Amino acid sequence: LMLMTLDTEESIPFISGDVNIGSPHFSPDDKYIAFTTSRGKKAKTQIWVIPVNGGEAQVVTDSKTGVSSYAWSADGKSIFYIAKESDSETEEKVKEEGYQPRYYEENLKSRNLYRTTFEFAAEPAAVDTLVTGLAVWQLAISPDGKNLAFGASEKPLIDQKYMFQSIYMLDLETGEYSEWVNPPGKLGNFEFSPKGDKLAWTAARDSKDHAVSNGYVRTLPNSRTKSLT
Repeated sequence: LMLMTLDTEESIPFISGDVNIGSPHFSPDDKYIAFTTSRGKKAKTQIWVIPVNGGEAQVVTDSKTGVSSYAWSADGKSIFYIAKESDSETEEKVKEEGYQPRYYEENLKSRNLYRTTFEFAAEPAAVDTLVTGLAVWQLAISPDGKNLAFGASEKPLIDQKYMFQSIYMLDLETGEYSEWVNPPGKLGNFEFSPKGDKLAWTAARDSKDHAVSNGYVRTLPNSRTKSLT
């Protein structure tokens, strides 16, 4: 993890050595940098945070299955992240006893959406489960802090990730969410407008389109979808 001063183009190493750093993101107030890494032989990928003015990094999450993606809240007081559902106590006991059953597209675990509060130099805080029962693949936070958009499919299978993702809109005040956009084919990435009143995304034109070839935009809460390309 390197920090570059753009005026001088000087790079300062923040995290170095035998590590694998991923997904660096500044906090909304630019005081911290969050990133993902795993520390230890059997450690899972967690979210870590380090102050921009230097110091030791602190772990923010304690996910048993590891964090796959995350985003800061608009006010920087919490972090949203995606992680697989943990094994049940029975499944963990079976593994401890040496049994390692392998399932093919059965016993699938949902990819849940979680929220944890952020306080630097504190132990990982309590976690709220916001979405379960779906396979959540990606997320974006509106700059006004009112909504969270996430891409999800019914099952956590690669084919479903590529071809059957829908965009869901989560109201962060009520905790309620619903399907907002159901593209006919592949879904690409998506992002809120600076004011948080629109969402833009890339997607295939139709189910026969083999690429993510078009751009779309839609005004919240429920306007018509407009094709940009």
